[in-house]
Amino acid sequence: MIVQDVWASVVKVCQDILDDLRPLYPDTEFAFFDWETHANVAELPNCDLIGPTAMAVTELWPGMYEATFAIAASTYADDTNLFRQRKIMAMIFERMRPTKQMKIYDANSALEKGYLIFSDGTTSVPMTRSEARPWAYVQAQAVLGVEE
Repeated sequence: MIVQDVWASVVKVCQDILDDLRPLYPDTEFAFFDWETHANVAELPNCDLIGPTAMAVTELWPGMYEATFAIAASTYADDTNLFRQRKIMAMIFERMRPTKQMKIYDANSALEKGYLIFSDGTTSVPMTRSEARPWAYVQAQAVLGVEE
């Protein structure tokens, strides 16, 4: 269940970021987007997108895990100078900086069950532009201990 719990918790962080962005940009449409479910990024929804990708969970020893994942964002159309894209990336990066914590929720009950602590090495990758739009992601790793 730990993999599902981490995934659900990363989704929650993405939803929280979307909630923080909506009042800052009331005329912009935002949506959650699971980047791993879409192979053709040329066919993306016509709005700003934020969501998780590239998650891996490693069991270091019983009850101790390391999670690595990225949160990606892509702005749409009217963000010609990429100011909104950079603001979004800064918000994501701040939440994933070393020593910051992220709550972990049980994927089935949604009850809080612990937290991840981000370790050194949080990386914001350079902006990439696909045929249709820009996108970038922040990747980090964190340690999680749970009682089993």
